[in-house]
Amino acid sequence: MNSLRNVLLTALLPLLPLAALAGCAEGETPAAEPTTASEPDTAASAAPAIEAILEEGGDFRFAFEESAVYGVFEAQCSKEPDPRACLAKVARSASGEGVAITPIEGHRVRYLSYDTDEAGQRRKLLEAEVTLVEVEPGIFELTDGKILVPEGAKPPSDQRFFIEVVDETTIAMDKVPGEHPRKGSARLVFHKGGA
Repeated sequence: MNSLRNVLLTALLPLLPLAALAGCAEGETPAAEPTTASEPDTAASAAPAIEAILEEGGDFRFAFEESAVYGVFEAQCSKEPDPRACLAKVARSASGEGVAITPIEGHRVRYLSYDTDEAGQRRKLLEAEVTLVEVEPGIFELTDGKILVPEGAKPPSDQRFFIEVVDETTIAMDKVPGEHPRKGSARLVFHKGGA
């Protein structure tokens, strides 16, 4: 499992919770499939939502069943002898993953993506001190920062990261760095305070 994790870290999918990528079949990493999720109307709620995040920050836990990757794993697990057990294993792994945003000053924040180990200890996957810049209503690019990754991992080649602020308790992004959170093929959803 550690070698798979190292391969995935090297493959640099830091926004997708990496433990979930391990799936049920060792050595297999499912490809993301395009989603047809409806685009939420964030224009009205983006301003108060981003201000709440900038003022309060928060711990946003990965919502596996609401994310595009759920369908990918559901299809993969359907091929296993016990599909429900397979999907439950992936869901348990994904439940310890998330994003923490800590306000610094103005639109400057510390961004941390993490997972948890078997003992429940948080492991840093990617960390950056960045400025949130609104590029369209409800969509913010994390800019002007240095991305830090764990020892032995390489930083992503595309260091553009976008977050959609859906509301005061929900953010979304695409698992692929540089992809638009509403238009990318692998939308990931995170809820403040719990999955």
